[in-house]
Amino acid sequence: MVLDDPEEIIRVWDSYADAEFRYASTDGTIHDHGEQNSKRREQLPTRRDILHRFLDREIDLETFRSEMVSAEASNRLWGFSGTSGGMFLNMLISTAEPDHEPELPALLRELLIAPEDTNAASEKIRRLEQRVEAIRSNIDNVQKAPHAGSIPYFLSYFWQLQEPDSFPIYYKSIRDALSDLDIWEPSGDLAEDYVEFWELNEEIRETIEDHTGKEIHLWGIERLCLYWLNKEQIDKPDTTQFFWINSASTGWYQEGGETFYKTTQTDGTERRNIEAYNQAQPGDQVLVYRNAPRRAIVGKAHVTEGLHEEYVESYDGPAEGITIAWDRSLEGVGWDSITTLPQLEGNPVVESNNPYVVTELSEDAYNTLLRLAEAGGPNHYWVTSNHRQWDVQSMGKGEEVFYTATSKAGSPRNQQEAFETAGAGDRVLFYASSPTSALVGEGTVVEGLHTEQPEGYEGPVEGVTIRYDGSVGPLDWSTVESVPEMADSAVIRTNGRGAIFPLPEEAFEALRHRNPIEDQIESLRGRLSQLSVSVHLPDELYFDSEAELQRQIQASLNSGKHIIFTGPPGTGKTKLAKHVCEHVAAAQGEIVDGYRFTTATAEWTTFDTIGGYVPNRTAEGDELVFQPRIFLDCFRRDGEIRNEWLVIDEINRSDIDKAFGQLFSVLSGDSVQLPYERDDPVEIASLDESASAERLESIVTTPDIFPVTPSWRLLATMNTYDKTSLYELSYAFMRRFNFVHVGVPPLEEDGKVRTSLLDPNGDENYATAWVKADESLRDVLETAYKQTAVVWHKVNQHQTIGPSIVRDLLGYLAAAGPDVSTDPGPALTDAVVALVFPQLEGMAPQAQRSLVDSLTATSVQTEAGPVDLTLDGDRLERKAEDFFDLPPRADE
Repeated sequence: MVLDDPEEIIRVWDSYADAEFRYASTDGTIHDHGEQNSKRREQLPTRRDILHRFLDREIDLETFRSEMVSAEASNRLWGFSGTSGGMFLNMLISTAEPDHEPELPALLRELLIAPEDTNAASEKIRRLEQRVEAIRSNIDNVQKAPHAGSIPYFLSYFWQLQEPDSFPIYYKSIRDALSDLDIWEPSGDLAEDYVEFWELNEEIRETIEDHTGKEIHLWGIERLCLYWLNKEQIDKPDTTQFFWINSASTGWYQEGGETFYKTTQTDGTERRNIEAYNQAQPGDQVLVYRNAPRRAIVGKAHVTEGLHEEYVESYDGPAEGITIAWDRSLEGVGWDSITTLPQLEGNPVVESNNPYVVTELSEDAYNTLLRLAEAGGPNHYWVTSNHRQWDVQSMGKGEEVFYTATSKAGSPRNQQEAFETAGAGDRVLFYASSPTSALVGEGTVVEGLHTEQPEGYEGPVEGVTIRYDGSVGPLDWSTVESVPEMADSAVIRTNGRGAIFPLPEEAFEALRHRNPIEDQIESLRGRLSQLSVSVHLPDELYFDSEAELQRQIQASLNSGKHIIFTGPPGTGKTKLAKHVCEHVAAAQGEIVDGYRFTTATAEWTTFDTIGGYVPNRTAEGDELVFQPRIFLDCFRRDGEIRNEWLVIDEINRSDIDKAFGQLFSVLSGDSVQLPYERDDPVEIASLDESASAERLESIVTTPDIFPVTPSWRLLATMNTYDKTSLYELSYAFMRRFNFVHVGVPPLEEDGKVRTSLLDPNGDENYATAWVKADESLRDVLETAYKQTAVVWHKVNQHQTIGPSIVRDLLGYLAAAGPDVSTDPGPALTDAVVALVFPQLEGMAPQAQRSLVDSLTATSVQTEAGPVDLTLDGDRLERKAEDFFDLPPRADE
C-alpha cells in the first residue's frame, strides 16, 4: 500500500495540533489525546490479564466473555461493548452447537494470539470468516447470527491488547476518515482489507514522524481520524445542552437508530414544555428514560437535528420536531434513586413527577444521572459520623456536610478507597458513633472526592459532600449485626472501625426499612421470662458431693437468688462460677448474653461498680459526663441492651456498703434512679413479665435506662479464711444471696489417708478428672499420688487447702523432669515451698513448725498401705524459717 498524498495527512495532523490534540467522539464528547492514552495504559494490564488467563486455559470462554465485557462497561476505552465486540462474541457463543462446543474455545485460543506477520493475520481472519459463514448458513434466524464484517475489528482488538503499538484496531471511524480524505476504501475482502489497513496505518505513522521528528503511537492515528470526522465539534465553542427524554418506543434502541420527537400530538395539540424543542441543537446530549416497564434511564443519545419539519405518515402530513440518535444502552438507574438526587431539586422531572416528553437538564444533573446509569444505579455506603468534627443528629433535612478524607493531623481515614469511589447520587446511611452508637439517618452524596477549605484545617483538603435527607432507626449495633444481609459486609468484618464503608444494596435497604423500635421491644419482652435451667458441673473438676452441689446451685438460680460460693482456697469456686455462667449462656442464649468477670478490691467504690462523672475528652473546657462501669455494663453497653451475668471474685475484699450503694435495692428486684444524668436521668430498671409496652418502649428508646431482667444473676466467691482478715458482709447484703459451700472432702477415713481420691486408675475421683483433661499428668500421678495424698492430708490438719492447689502441685511435678519417677520427694519439696507455704501465712509459728515437721513422716497409714514421705526435711525447715521468719529451733 502506498500513501498517494502524504501532504493531506500532514495538513490534517497540523490542524489536529492546532486544536491542542483534542477530538470529539461520535456522541459529541470532547476528549484530550494524552488523557485518553493514559487511561488506556492504566487499563491495559487488566484486559491483558483476562485475555492471558483465557489463552492459558485458566478460565473458560463464558468467564472470559463476562470479564471482558465488564471491563469495557467499567471503562469505555476501546469500544468493545459495540456490535463488533461484545455482541459479536455473545453471538459466537450462543450459536455454538452443543455437540461441537469445545471447538469454539480452542479456535479462539488460536486466533486471538497476535499474528507474526500480515500473512498470519490474513489467515486468522479467513478462518473465523469461515466459521461465521457456516453459522449463518445453518441457522434458522439469521438475525441471531454473528456478522462477518465484525471479524477484523474483533480480532485486531485482542491483537492490540497484546502489542498496542503494532496492531491497529479496525475501527469504523478510521475507515470513514480515510474514505472522507480520499485516501482508502475497503474492497470487501476482509482479510485483504485488514492487511492494507495495517500497512496504511504504518505509512501514515511514518509520514507524521518524518514531519514532526517525534515518535507516534498507533493510538495517535485513531485520535487523528476521530478529530477529522468530528472537527466541527472542536472548532465551535462548547454550547452543549442536556436533555431528559421520556421514550415510549424501543424500536430505535440500537447503534445508528434514530427517532423523531414531534412537538404536537396526532390531534394537533401542542406538547408541554415546547421551549425545550426550540432550544435543542445538533450535538446536545440526551438521557433516555423508559417509563414502563423499568421506570429507569436506559440509554444515552444525542440530538442530530434541531427543530425542523418531517413528513409523518400517521399525521398525514408534515410535523415539527427534533431528531435524536441512539448512542448506547446503559445499565440503568431507577426512579426511586433519581428522585433523591440533590442535582434535580427544582427540576420538573422530580418536582412535577416527570410531566414532559422533553425536559432540560443542568450539566451537573446530566453528568450525575449518566454516572449512575452507567453503573446500574447508585452505590451505597455506611458513613460514620464523627461527632468531634460534625454531629449528624443535629443536622436538619437538606443540610450538607463536607466529610474530610484526612484528619486534622493529616492522617488518611480508614477505608480510604471508599472516599475515592463515592460519587454524586450515591446513597448513604449515617452511623452516630457516640453517644448513641446507632444508625440514625440517611443521605445522598452531593459531590464526590474534591477539595475544600474546612474550618479548623490549615489548608485545603480532599473530602466528599453529603446531604442529610432524614432520620432512620435508630438501629443500635446489635440490631445492625442481626441483619442477615450485613453478614459479609466490611462494616461487620471490621467491627465498624472506619469512616466510610461500601454497602451492598440489599444490606442498605434492609437497614433502611428496619423498624428497630418494635424489634427491640419484642426482643426485650422475650427476655422477661424467669430462668429455668439445669446445671452441669465442669468435667475437669471433681466434687466429692457432686449431686448435692449441683442441686444447691440449680435451686438457687431457678428460685431467683444470686449466689456466693464459699470455701477454702483451691476448691474451684472461681472456675465453678465461670462454668455455671458459660453453661447458662449456652443453654439460655436467647435471654442470657454471657458474663463479665472482675475481682473485688478494698479500694472499690460505687464509681468502680456503677460509674460516675469523668471529664469529657471530646469537649473543650471542664465538661463532665457520666461513664457507666462494670455493673451497668452488664445491662446496657454502647446503647445495646444486654443481660450479662456478673462474677465477682473474692467479694469480701471490698467494703460492701461503699462499693455497692444503690445496688442493694437492685439485688432485691427494685428499680432505682441514680444521682447522675446524661441526656436523661440514669436509672436501673428491674423488670418482670408484667412490664407494659409503654415502659418497654421508654427503655429501648432511652439509653440512660439500664434494664435488669428476671434472669440476671450475680455470682461471687469468698474464701472462708478471709472472713476475719477482710471486710465482713452485712446481714442486709447476705440475705440477698444463697451461700453455696464448696468444701474439701474428708481426707481420712477409719484412721487411714484416702489415697483413693488421687488414684489415677481408681474409680471417679480428682485424679481421673484431671487426667481426662490433661493426659500428661497420668505418669506423675501413678508415681506420686500416694505421697501427694499424704501431704494434702498433713497440710489440711493445720490449714485447709482445696484440690486445685493439689492439682498445681502435680503440675509442678510433671514439669520437674524424669527424676520424679525415681523419687518424687525433692520435686515435691520444691512444690510445697512454692505453692503451699503461701497459704500458711497468718498461722501461729508453733502450728507452722508442726506442719513442716509432719511433712517428713514415715509409715503413714493410708488406704494403699503405709507410706513414707521422702520430702527433704532440712530444706523444708530452712525455707520455713526464712519464709515465715521463724526463729531457729535452738532459740524456741
